Amino acid sequence: MKRKKITIFFVAILLIYILIRKTFALNGSKLNDVIYKSENLIVRIEREGKGKKLVVLGSGYSLDINEEDRITNHDPLMVFPNVKDYNRELTIASMYFPFESDGLEIAGQELANFINSYGENYEEIIFIGHSKCGVCFANMAKWVERPSTFLTISAPFTGTKVVSQEEFAKNLNGIEKLIYKILFNDHKVDKDIAINSEFLQNADFSGLENFRHINVISVCHENTLNPIEILLKYMDYRGNIKGDGIVSQTSQYLSQEGTIQEVIRATHATSMDKGIKILLVYFLYSCFLKLLTFLK
Repeated sequence: MKRKKITIFFVAILLIYILIRKTFALNGSKLNDVIYKSENLIVRIEREGKGKKLVVLGSGYSLDINEEDRITNHDPLMVFPNVKDYNRELTIASMYFPFESDGLEIAGQELANFINSYGENYEEIIFIGHSKCGVCFANMAKWVERPSTFLTISAPFTGTKVVSQEEFAKNLNGIEKLIYKILFNDHKVDKDIAINSEFLQNADFSGLENFRHINVISVCHENTLNPIEILLKYMDYRGNIKGDGIVSQTSQYLSQEGTIQEVIRATHATSMDKGIKILLVYFLYSCFLKLLTFLK
């Protein structure tokens, strides 16, 4: 009973936190500036920038839209990216998986084909993929023809047991199972990140070797007061995940030549915001090296 009360308390705090801090999806609202949509992929422009760089954000969310681009279904507690966090020179696009998408392979191929054409107006494409989008982008790199940088965050390269609902939920108590069902919808694309899935067994990440690639590995905080971090840390413990609350630490590693790997203290729910800062550090470092070369 005590555990049940504690769990309910933290869920309530989490919901209040999201309502205050985030802009989230609502059925019936219009998804503006959609530039590509199919049964496997939806791409929209979040903001037009003044510069020559395009950022493609893949948060891992799923949603459906109708012919008028109005949202008809979406992930629970789905939030939209805060473009204010990005330099105004950057054009920001985001991508989503429809609920009936045929999987990460075909969605990645469609996105690569679209960006190869749409990206002709940009000097560089920056792909930022969180969770299953990170896996999708890594597999997609072999088709990308534009100058690009890849940032993968909390990506389950060898899968996660969280998406195997019957198996994962069997060790949870009643209230935990209820929360799990609320937070995790049954997506077709999620089957691609199940451990030993057919997609993961055949995935080809070698295309990343042609680009700059930074892989961010997230691990739960040892001490935190953030309600989201606390809830995911609890889930990490209850599910024996040994990672960020959703993906194990070992699953997030990628032994690809040229890949830079960084470990951060964050849960799966907060790692995207924190991971993006890693990319900024590397951009500043690159600019510093270029400046040194110029001065010489």
